Amino acid sequence: MRDLGPGELAAMRDESVAAMQDVAKRLVYSLSTDAFNTPIPVYTLADNELDCAFLPLSASEVKRLALMDIYAEASVRMPLGTTLEKEDRLRISKRFGSPISVDDFDIVGEPMIRMSCLLVLLKRVQP
Repeated sequence: MRDLGPGELAAMRDESVAAMQDVAKRLVYSLSTDAFNTPIPVYTLADNELDCAFLPLSASEVKRLALMDIYAEASVRMPLGTTLEKEDRLRISKRFGSPISVDDFDIVGEPMIRMSCLLVLLKRVQP
């Protein structure tokens, strides 16, 4: 197998970003306390919108991941360099450029760096 040429990897990354037609917002995690000094998680909506490619997982993919104790319902590809922490949440607000009813997702595990994007597994937050 030959190595990638000087511009090939950059072209792959550009194509990957161009294919990201969905929009997410980062919900930044922090801890607060209630009246009894019990720690409670707080999620603050970040100002910027993030381009992404959201993909619900098929039933067979969910089952296969569950065998490895990974409980995810969807994945999202994001541009390399996107700042995310595993404690944060993502809010998917647009699919294919159109606004949708808002869904919040927990990030499952660490975001994974791939050659052309950041891959993040997600689990829907139950209201």
